[in-house]
Amino acid sequence: MQKLKLNLTLFITMWLSSISIFATADSLQSNGNKDLPKSYFQTAALYGENSAVAKVLSTDKGVNVKFTNPYTSSQMSTWAGTFKGEINSVGNIKFFCIDISHNLAFWTSSQPHTYVDAGNTPSQITYILNNYYPYKSLPYTGSLTETNEAAAVQLAVWHFADGVNVNTVDVAAVKTRALQIIADADANAGSIIPVATLLITPASTEIYVGQGATLRVYAYNETGNTLANVPVTLSTTSGVLSALSGTTNAQGYFEFTLTQGASNNANVSASAQVVVPQGTKYVHSVGPNQYQKLVLATPAVANRLFTANIKWLERTDLKLTKVCDNPNPTNGDVVTFTVTVTNDGPTAATGVEVTDLLNSAFEIQSVTPSTGTYNETTGIWTVGFISKRCFCIFSNDSKSKCC
Repeated sequence: MQKLKLNLTLFITMWLSSISIFATADSLQSNGNKDLPKSYFQTAALYGENSAVAKVLSTDKGVNVKFTNPYTSSQMSTWAGTFKGEINSVGNIKFFCIDISHNLAFWTSSQPHTYVDAGNTPSQITYILNNYYPYKSLPYTGSLTETNEAAAVQLAVWHFADGVNVNTVDVAAVKTRALQIIADADANAGSIIPVATLLITPASTEIYVGQGATLRVYAYNETGNTLANVPVTLSTTSGVLSALSGTTNAQGYFEFTLTQGASNNANVSASAQVVVPQGTKYVHSVGPNQYQKLVLATPAVANRLFTANIKWLERTDLKLTKVCDNPNPTNGDVVTFTVTVTNDGPTAATGVEVTDLLNSAFEIQSVTPSTGTYNETTGIWTVGFISKRCFCIFSNDSKSKCC
């Protein structure tokens, strides 16, 4: 049997890649620090001191206790209870400490140690801080005196943060109470986390080039209820915002839009004076792994920052056509197929491939791609790049071209 002669045939498929304390008794007396040069504190900004900045000023309510140090297995004597401090110069803020393998850094005018918020503590600790002293006012069922209750809560926090074995505590009443708090947290904490009191939705989004992004800033209190009439300030790394500031409405949000600028990526930030909830972790602003960490025990109002990311994707709109000049050939006829790939999209396409492996009944005489290469074995026409609103033709005659 004589084979049909063929210049080109393609059945089209396409693949497109588009621009698509513990503070020991000694450390409390000396603030747990040796004097450091002023230059040490001038590096604080390198560690993100731009939001809720905390200072620890003194011990508050608690007692001295002894227990087995989980890191050394030796007995340690330490203060257990709340610490008094301030956040963004607002005083009467209470903290507990975590990470008993390091000393706490107190703020003084000559040694201005500060702490910055750095995420959340485990769910059990957040549960304890939501349901016990000092957030919950004394007295309540099972509570001890203020100093002993503060110590018991601190020990329960250390149990979940550092693995302290509370059964080794020397003060019987405090030990018993701490074990009760631990049992309650184990039974009821679940997956609770501190409320995000300022956020942008969506926090991350991808849209097509040329489209505007619509976002909302929400403000909440520490119990998760939305807040109205909260002033919000906005900024962006690229593009144009519909407003640079606004106020949350009765539903607790402020809506705005972002028009794309020169970049395909933008970070939009919102800042506002909102609640920093209990359970928020704080680390030293200069040496986060050098000093003891803190956990906020009472909510505080401070400036908070939330950043959302918008990414614009290049959009293509590829169309493919195949035309046959002789739909009813006889043996020995030459048949010409012309394939056209058109990009009607607003952006260029890259990585374009068109595939059609010839049936064995045909014999290829010539292949003329207007751009790229054609593999007769695999049947793949590697087109590559097609500009926006442009086309490429694959044929055997003078029509083969690519704009």
